[in-house]
Amino acid sequence: MPTGSVKFWSENRGFGILIRDDDRAEIFAHVSNITNEDIESLAVGERVEFDVAESTRKPGTSEARNIRVIETEGNK
Repeated sequence: MPTGSVKFWSENRGFGILIRDDDRAEIFAHVSNITNEDIESLAVGERVEFDVAESTRKPGTSEARNIRVIETEGNK
């Protein structure tokens, strides 16, 4: 499962951009794909892991699915 961090997040619009750790690629993320039950939004710099799938919103592109915030020393 790829890991990365949140580069941009719009709480008002419910989406943002993640940066993958492996290849530094940007990937679209939507609030509906966050799997942590107690988290309704993401914050810039937060560490996450996710699956990558073909976008249902923009064919021919990828999006993050099953987004899960990774607990680190800074966010425990």
